[in-house]
Amino acid sequence: MALAKQLGVPDPNEVLSISAIRKRIREAEGKMKDIKAQALEYRKAFLESRARAMAASGNLTAAGAIKCILHGEEARARFNKYQGMFKETHNGALRFILQPLPASSNHSHTNEPDWVRISDGTEMTSILREHNVRHFSQAGQTPFGSQTPPVHLGKDALSATSDEILHGFTNHLSSDEDVVMFLDAFKSKTLNNSFAGTITSQDLQGCFKRWREPTRTYPSGRHLGHYKAVCMEDGFHYTFPSTDPKSYLLEIHTKILQLCVKYGVVLDRWAQCISCYLEKDKGCPKLNQLRIIHIFEADMNFLFKFFWSKKMVQFAEQNNVLRHEQFGSRLFKSAIDIAWKKVLTYKDARLTKTDLATFENDASSCYDRVIPEVALLACRRIGLPPECCTLLYKALGHMRYHISKAHGIDQAPIVGSDNSRIFGTGQGSGASPAIWLAMSEVLIQALKKTERGTSFVSKCKFIKHRRVIYAFVDDSTVWANQELGDMDYSPTQLHQRIQTTAQWWEKYLSLSGGTLNLKNVSFIF
Repeated sequence: MALAKQLGVPDPNEVLSISAIRKRIREAEGKMKDIKAQALEYRKAFLESRARAMAASGNLTAAGAIKCILHGEEARARFNKYQGMFKETHNGALRFILQPLPASSNHSHTNEPDWVRISDGTEMTSILREHNVRHFSQAGQTPFGSQTPPVHLGKDALSATSDEILHGFTNHLSSDEDVVMFLDAFKSKTLNNSFAGTITSQDLQGCFKRWREPTRTYPSGRHLGHYKAVCMEDGFHYTFPSTDPKSYLLEIHTKILQLCVKYGVVLDRWAQCISCYLEKDKGCPKLNQLRIIHIFEADMNFLFKFFWSKKMVQFAEQNNVLRHEQFGSRLFKSAIDIAWKKVLTYKDARLTKTDLATFENDASSCYDRVIPEVALLACRRIGLPPECCTLLYKALGHMRYHISKAHGIDQAPIVGSDNSRIFGTGQGSGASPAIWLAMSEVLIQALKKTERGTSFVSKCKFIKHRRVIYAFVDDSTVWANQELGDMDYSPTQLHQRIQTTAQWWEKYLSLSGGTLNLKNVSFIF
């Protein structure tokens, strides 16, 4: 109570009227406004007093460190002041866009369209809204993204049909052979063995401690620094752990998140998302060269990171359900591993004197074309519990996307509907890398059942090796070669084989909601 009086906290037993409570709230808001206006002066005075106290106690090292912090902050403030005088500052938000002119207005003699600069905020918002709706509805032109999918999986992939697919019973679901072969690849080895959908306060604390504070994660105004302040140690030593106010806050927040996961509850502030834009070509923001980044609430994105990118991937690795062909979004695997394997494959072909063909390809906007029910079925295949499926489906279904640019954030959100769906889990979501990993595992499994790829046999005939595809996230290389001992081989047959393999890969990619980026496709013979 003595500390409360010292800090100006009123006696909790004091009975106040509504008008008195409102008066105190106004007084507190006024004090907070004054403190914010003089924050730099207060901080400077605080650091100087701390330095003097440390020097008086003989701790010259701590006093020197505090003085260094003080001098550094003063130098930073001077630099920011001079930078504003001599250089234009820009926070990275879009100030203008370049829109292509219609083909009839293009007077250029090349295939490159003419571009017009749009800098008016209202006009930019209108153009970006149309672009976003068109971009995130692309998967609607694929079989499972259409209004009449070949097989109804259920919105959260928890239907009886989805269970049949995971058990491997697919022949009766469709008369289309391509669809049946695609669904066959969803057969699960861990259907009755998924990880627990629970979290602890230590999980929450560990994630926010490692999360970089400058990361923008606050559509509702809750900055990442607020969470880090609760998770970081404050230097005080409490006699009993139960008296630590930070432990109370962590436990409360953990219980709220646990209830949301258990019952599939999406908080209102979780349904707000800010769509930002990164220029692929810096200084030239062409409309078709903008990368859309979604900013989600920090605690919801924590759930995505924890359950998908951490627990689901770890569970899949421990149960050996991830194939060695995919090297993206996995620990101890990197893009350089694929480069080295490609070099070894070319060397194998040279040493065995066999012809080799490769199909280099790239999936276009892979995160933005994900069909939620197909992706959740792929996640269930490698161990995702049902409650997490429900949470992600509801979160994406209730999401309202607000466009952000230099002129401000548009208050009229983009909202999907049954007739105009918004697909994709979005770049910026902590679940997206793991979801694409699960989806690519299905695609690779389907392709390996369809095509035989390359085969290499040692001279002693005892060692045989087969490879069909190598992938790093959405970039992949598909293989085909002349098999040893094939007396009827001709180069034309190899061309047909790699062409057929490429067509199968494109079919499976289309069934998952994706498509090939034809600008980044090439054949190598």
